[in-house]
Amino acid sequence: MFLLPSDIEQKFAFSQVSRHWRDVAVHSCLFWSSFTGHHSKADCYRVPIILERSGSSALPHVQFRFLHHTAYVTHTLNALVPYAARIEKLDIWFPRHLRLKPIDALLASNLEFPALQTLRL
Repeated sequence: MFLLPSDIEQKFAFSQVSRHWRDVAVHSCLFWSSFTGHHSKADCYRVPIILERSGSSALPHVQFRFLHHTAYVTHTLNALVPYAARIEKLDIWFPRHLRLKPIDALLASNLEFPALQTLRL
């Protein structure tokens, strides 16, 4: 059985194993089409790269786990805006005590998510 990594850090590590695996990963839209991100600075900068590498394919599962609010949260969620029409499942987790204004802004921005089947906050 072959299981693709979902964590953003794992995806980038996989693509750096060797030149061959980098070529395989970089040229596979499916490899980049589902991912789990966190509130780290690294993921903040990697999300736009992942979305670009996903090509025009659907985004079956986009998941974020934010433990606290930082500027990275806003930057990360803003990176999703141009790709909203391709997201099928959007899962954003954060602690109950934390109210994230960027999520409110994203949901109130009149964006359309025509492919969205599941939204979990």
